[in-house]
Amino acid sequence: MEQERLHYLLTKHAQGNSSVAEQAELDNWFHELSYDLSDLKHWMEANGGEYEVADRLYADFKNKYKPEPAKKIVRWIAIAAACAVLVSGVLFFVKKEKVQKTKAIAAYSVSTAKPKEVQAGKTGATLTLASGKKIYISDKTSGQLAEEAGVRISLTKDGRLQYTLSAAQVEANAMNMLETAKGEQIELVLPDNSLVFLNAASSIKYAANFADKKERKLEITGEAYFEVEKDKRRPFIVKAGKQSVQVLGTRFNIKSYADEPDIRTTLIEGSVKINAEGVKSGVILKPDQQAAFNGSAIMVAEVEAHSFVSWKEGKFLFVSEDMESIMRQVSRWYNVDVSVADHLKKIKLTGSVSRFANISTLLEKLEQTGQVDFKWSNGKLIATK
Repeated sequence: MEQERLHYLLTKHAQGNSSVAEQAELDNWFHELSYDLSDLKHWMEANGGEYEVADRLYADFKNKYKPEPAKKIVRWIAIAAACAVLVSGVLFFVKKEKVQKTKAIAAYSVSTAKPKEVQAGKTGATLTLASGKKIYISDKTSGQLAEEAGVRISLTKDGRLQYTLSAAQVEANAMNMLETAKGEQIELVLPDNSLVFLNAASSIKYAANFADKKERKLEITGEAYFEVEKDKRRPFIVKAGKQSVQVLGTRFNIKSYADEPDIRTTLIEGSVKINAEGVKSGVILKPDQQAAFNGSAIMVAEVEAHSFVSWKEGKFLFVSEDMESIMRQVSRWYNVDVSVADHLKKIKLTGSVSRFANISTLLEKLEQTGQVDFKWSNGKLIATK
């Protein structure tokens, strides 16, 4: 997926119609590999086009980070377009020389107040079977986990929870629930082979014989990304709070946390229909559209959908996102309590960093913007200035 994304970014750049976020993402690839984006035209002429350049960049990227796990890679985005400064207010990106000069100061203000480093989240979840039995899943879990109600449940080597039929007849009313705590995430392959990626502090509830139902219904809380297996005979329906999303085969993301102001559904591919309690008519989304349901109305906006699912690819990607929203994400992923001063809540930032970096890496970069400082008090992370 990374290589395909890189080719897409290079093509958009060559056509001259990259969005602010897309150009920023491409700049970051070059910066991370210490290459100069101004050399891109020459590279394309010498190597034959976007595909060849994408292959070269990706190969160099893999070679550079081969000695270290990929999850240690930290990415920061430089916004090339001047309008981005007006949109986002401040940039995360700081040139290497400046990082070296400011890093010690930023690290001091954060780490000395809390000596123990806060680690990033990891693979983990709790599976509750129809019998009430609970199984905790971690990044060290592997193999078959359970066999119940005609279904065999196992964890694959790449960390996906997998369902396979183990009996001719699956119990009709058997329900399973998968929950992640703060600091956990997990991938799930449903009985119909649809893929679900569950973010931190989220849950999904579904029937064990999900694939045999006339309607493939499930419920979620929190945030989940879906890649739905096509089946025209059996619609796929996701209920989130007072909203439901109906699809046949598509890729989309739903964000439905209790502490968020609305439920956001972002469509990457295909089409979905959104219905909500108290709203007379449903809304059909097209790719790169996002619906926000605030409890009384559904508002649709054009977005760059990829930026809203970067979390499943191991990245925080903020595009003109306010500090209050950023810190809610920090709280869920690092499992820390946070507090944001009122005058900082609406400050907007743009940037990216690996979700697998320790919390100090993220906080140091945020402090380098000059817009915010952090301190720890009684175990709580406080954003102030």
